[in-house]
This record gives sequence, structure tokens and C-alpha cells, in this order.
Amino acid sequence: MSKGFEKPYIESYKQHYVRINPLIPGTLALPTGKVARMFEAVPKDRFERTEYYNDWLMPQRLKFAIGTHLTLGTSTSMFVAFHRHQGAKDYSDETIEFLGRMVPHFERALSIGNRFRLQDALEIAQIRGLDQLGFGIVRLDRRCSIYDINPNAEELIKRDLGMSLRFGRLSLVSPDHDRHFRGLVAKVIDERIAQPLEISLRNGERLDAVIVPTHHHFGPTVTGVHALLLIKFKHASPGQSVDALGKALRLTQAETKLLGALADGKTISEYSQENHLSRNTTRSQLQALFQKTGVSRQADLVRLVYSPNLMQADEGLHRGE
Repeated sequence: MSKGFEKPYIESYKQHYVRINPLIPGTLALPTGKVARMFEAVPKDRFERTEYYNDWLMPQRLKFAIGTHLTLGTSTSMFVAFHRHQGAKDYSDETIEFLGRMVPHFERALSIGNRFRLQDALEIAQIRGLDQLGFGIVRLDRRCSIYDINPNAEELIKRDLGMSLRFGRLSLVSPDHDRHFRGLVAKVIDERIAQPLEISLRNGERLDAVIVPTHHHFGPTVTGVHALLLIKFKHASPGQSVDALGKALRLTQAETKLLGALADGKTISEYSQENHLSRNTTRSQLQALFQKTGVSRQADLVRLVYSPNLMQADEGLHRGE
């Protein structure tokens, strides 16, 4: 950037000038990987009449530019440009040739970064899906230190039903089971092969679980392996769960009916229309559900329905007892 460059110009570019920058379509029309001076991408007389040149480029005393476009995969291109201020010399042929040799390396680096971002996005989507299905999820390192944990698994730890947290590390209630668990976590990380597990709760119930390897990125080029503990809860049918929660939490008939509809996938609008209620009435019932269950999201209400054992295992289910 030129001397005295003002940061508001960055925001103005993002908000407006990026859409009218004539160098972008001009450069994208060139062969992939070709590095060109700006007047090769856009004729000089036309470029100097543009709003971009007069209102954005010139006030910053930017004049000389070279640009290229990078191809990422089969459907994505990226525009790259370098500017120099008016007091500097134009880019030399040697500089342009050097940048041309660097283009394949830029494309490779961006491709690697995109693969990491895509893998992270897919993993997040999968974890969120499992979370909505009522699984307990914990991400662990080799020492069983917790990196991420979802509300279902937190509830098991909070109520000390089958797992506990000691010095930031996850442990099972039985010493023998805990040693076996730690061995499985190490094996999953070392061999990158999923391992089944059975977790015994203090109330005598047993939960099926599986430990799977998952990648964790520490930067654009460094990646490691963590273990993801997935705990499958034994579900009652939604109808039975709704009735049980309704009685346990002393819900009104209207609140219980709304809870059942949300568990069936209904939206607030659909429920209001089907039951001839105003949205305000339904939202008032929803707020009452939040208050009585202690949660603040509709997704958490559904999770309670599909993971009833988390609440039923605690004898102090009734509020205030």
C-alpha cells in the first residue's frame, strides 16, 4: 500500500469498489496463470475513466499494478493484484516472470488450505447432526484431556452417572473400565481405527459408545489426530418421553403438546397455524417450556425428549426438590 494509506479505504473496497473493479473481469479473461500489467487487462483510456480508478485508486496514490488469476479446482478462480504508488517504478519484466513462476505454488497452497477448511466444515456438520440425534460427544487427546464436549456428555459428567472430569481429563467411574478406556483412546489415535466401548452408569444402565479418530488442525500445515467419543443413549419413543417429561416437570397440557410438536419437527409457525393459535400465544408457551426445563433453545428441548435417561437417572428431577 502507498504511504499514508487509510484503513477506511479497505472497508469501502469491500462494500462497493470490489464490485466495480475493472481489473477483475479483465484479469479473469486472461489465460490461467498469466501475469499481466493492468493496462494489458484493461485498455488505459478506458481504465482511467472508471469510478474505481478515479475515486479509489488515485486518492491513495496507487498507480502501477500487475495481476493474475489462480484456479482452485474446476469451478473456482481467485483474482490477485499487486499495486505500487505513483512515485515508484513500474513492475519490471523480471518481476512479472518471477510472479508467473510462483503461480503454481500459490495455487497448491490455496488448494491445501481449502481442503482443510472443507474437511473441518464436513466434520462440524457431522458432529452437529449427531448432537441433534441425542449423542453424547467428546473430543479427546491421547491423555484424555477434553478439547470439545456437547451438552449431552456434559450432563453425564455433571450428574456423575458414568464419567467424571479430573484435572481436565475424562475418566470412567470404574478404575478397571477407566484403564481400558484410556487404552482404547491411545489405540484409536495411534492406529486410526474406530473402537467400540460400553459405558456402565452408576444406576446399572449400560450405554453403547464408539471412539473414532478425527483430525485436528493446529495451523495451515500442521495437523494431528484426536479421538472422538460418541455415546449412544437408549431412547424411549418420543411420545413416551414427552409424557414423562410433562409429568416430571409439571408442564401444562398446552406446554406438553407444544413440546411433542417440536420433537416431531414442527416449527412455531406450523404449530400455531395447525392449532389456530397466535404466534404470541405459542411463543409464551415456548418461554414457559424454557423456564421449566432450564434450557434456552428449541434444539435443547428436542434433545431432552430424545435423551430422557439424562434426566430420569436423577431422582431430583422435579424442580425445587
